[in-house]
Amino acid sequence: MSAPKNFATRIHDVVDDVTTRVEGLHRSVADYPLGVLGGTITPLEQALDQVRGAQALSIAAVYELIRTVNGRVRRLTASVSR
Repeated sequence: MSAPKNFATRIHDVVDDVTTRVEGLHRSVADYPLGVLGGTITPLEQALDQVRGAQALSIAAVYELIRTVNGRVRRLTASVSR
């Protein structure tokens, strides 16, 4: 594998890894206040479950978009470096 291609592959792998780590952190941070509220204000639990669901979908969409763009750039760089 050529040096530029190897470098590009490593960069894409790092982007994938960092995206996964940040997504996990994002999910944890987003869920914390909902957990606190749900634990202290029981009548809100059903509404908080709906908020959790909406948050999960939006967080997943953002990080999936990042992964999609990274995958397309990966294919583009692979085809250019041949």
